[in-house]
Parts: sequence; C-alpha cells; structure tokens
Amino acid sequence: MVCTHVLFQHHALTLQCSHLHACCHRVRNVVSYHANIIVRQSIQTVGGLAYLFYLNGKMAAAATAGLLMMGVISHVNGAYSRWLAAKITDETADANAVAEQALGLVRLVRAHAAEDVEVAKYSNKLGNIMALEEAQVMGERIMSCCYFTMYSSSCLLALIDIVSL
Repeated sequence: MVCTHVLFQHHALTLQCSHLHACCHRVRNVVSYHANIIVRQSIQTVGGLAYLFYLNGKMAAAATAGLLMMGVISHVNGAYSRWLAAKITDETADANAVAEQALGLVRLVRAHAAEDVEVAKYSNKLGNIMALEEAQVMGERIMSCCYFTMYSSSCLLALIDIVSL
C-alpha cells in the first residue's frame, strides 16, 4: 500500500513537470512566431487601406467589409486553435509522463515483462497527438482557403471597377 502511494506521488509530480514543459514550449512558439505576424500584418493593413482610400473610396469600403468578415472568421479560427493547442499540450504532457514513468521504473517494467504494455500506452498517446495535429492542420488549410477566396474576390472587384471606368 505504501509503495503504491509513493508511485502515485511520483507519477503526479512527473505529470506536472511534463505539463509545465509542454506549456512553456507552446508559449515560446506562440510568442516568437505569431507576434511577428500580427505586427507585420497590422502595418500592411493600415498602410494598404490608407492608400486604397486615397485611390478609390468604393474599393476601400469593399476592402474594409472584407477585412471585417475575415476578422470574424479569424476569431472563430483562433478560438478553435486555442482549444486544439490546449488539447495538444495536455496530450503531450500525458505522453511525456507515460514515457518518463516507464523509463524511471524500467527495472520494474522488465521484471513484469510489461514492455509491450508501456509501448502500447505511449503509442496510443502519440496517436492522439497526431490526430489533434492533423485537425489543427486542417483548420489552418480552411483558413488559408478563406483568405485566398477573399483575395480573389477583391481582385475581381478591382477588375470590375477598372473596367467600369
């Protein structure tokens, strides 16, 4: 009974450390990658809209409406991405905890011939992570498709406006 309690405490600590490591890795990626994109896109948007208002007011109004629509779509995509990121972080922490526990208790695992069981646990966790990553990629592809559609629509509007002159 005492041994089980000690094992449970070790497992809980390992799970917390793995979860903390996975969270720190995710935050580093978000700050280094997404902050740069937000600043660059904001500068391009403000400058482009100012120049477009200078050139053609109707086109600028259409572009602003498109930006508002893309803002709503981006908000939905952002909520989905945050939800998926939390799930991926949890699954990564769980997979790390399984691996760390099995490696920490390698003699016990070998004594009970449980290598296949531990490998199956870890493979299952990795499969869950892979499925979540695929869902994340699919969400990014849908978002790219929306951006491409909006870009194509704005080009078409620009051509129609040029032809009508």
